[in-house]
Amino acid sequence: AYALKCLSNRTLARPRQFITGACDMVGEAFLLSRLSHANIIQLYGVTSGSMTQAYTKKGGYFLVLEALDTTLNDKLQQWRKAPVTSIDDFMNRTQNQTVPSVDQRLGIVEQIAQGMQYLHSQNVIFRDLKPENVGFDRNGLVKLFDFGLAREIQHDRLPGIAGSVLYLSPESILENFNCKASDVYSFGILTWEVVSLVRPYQEFCRPDELKNAVAKDRLRPDSGLIDHPVKSLIDRCWRLDHTTRPTFGEILRQLDELQRNGNRRRKRMS
Repeated sequence: AYALKCLSNRTLARPRQFITGACDMVGEAFLLSRLSHANIIQLYGVTSGSMTQAYTKKGGYFLVLEALDTTLNDKLQQWRKAPVTSIDDFMNRTQNQTVPSVDQRLGIVEQIAQGMQYLHSQNVIFRDLKPENVGFDRNGLVKLFDFGLAREIQHDRLPGIAGSVLYLSPESILENFNCKASDVYSFGILTWEVVSLVRPYQEFCRPDELKNAVAKDRLRPDSGLIDHPVKSLIDRCWRLDHTTRPTFGEILRQLDELQRNGNRRRKRMS
C-alpha cells in the first residue's frame, strides 16, 4: 500500500501559495530521501522529470509515500468521546478497553521521541510536531509524517516562524526563530495532550491572544490534570528558556525510567 501526496487544485490556482507549496514538497522529498528510521514515514519515490516539467502534466508533482492507517489526532478524538465515571477512570481508563492506559499512551509518546531524536541527530528540525502529523501504520507503529515545514539546521537556530499555534514555542513567537529545543517545547504540549486527553488552550479563540499568553504571560496547559510522574518531564519540556529544555536523548532516558518504575509498582501491587 502507498499514498500519493500532491498539491491541491486550490493551491495550484493561487501563484503565491503554489510557489510556497511546491518548495515545501521538494524540500520534503529531499529530506525524506536521506532519512531512514522506523518512526519516520518512508518515501518510495517522486514523479519523474523535473518539478517544472511535472507540473505541465496532468496531476502535477507528487510524492509516493508509505500509507498510514490513522493519525494520533483521530485517536485522541476517539478516546475523548469515551465515557468516564471517575478521576481514576479519566487518567487510566482501566475499565474502558477502548482507551489505552496512561502507560500505554506513553508508549506512543516514547516512539515519537525516538523519531525526533533521530531527526535531531541528522540536524533536521521538524517545526510542526502535533497530533495531526503523527500517524500509525497497519501494525500500530508510530510514524512522523508531513515534513513540508521540516528544515536542515546548520547552526543552533533557524530564522522565521513555523508551526501550528497551539504547539508554537515562545522563542518562535518572541524572537522569530526555531531550534531543536523548539521541537522539544511542541513535544511537551503534545505529551500533555496525550496523557490528559484534553485539547490544549481551548479557552482561546484568537491566535494573537494565545501567543501573548504563552510567550509573555508564560501560560501553559493546566498540568494539574496530570496526576502522573511524567508531569515533571512535561514541565521541563515547555520551559520558557529554550536552553534549559532537555534533549530528546534525555527525554527518552526519563521515559524509560518512568516505565521501569511503573513496572516495579505494578509488580508490588500484584
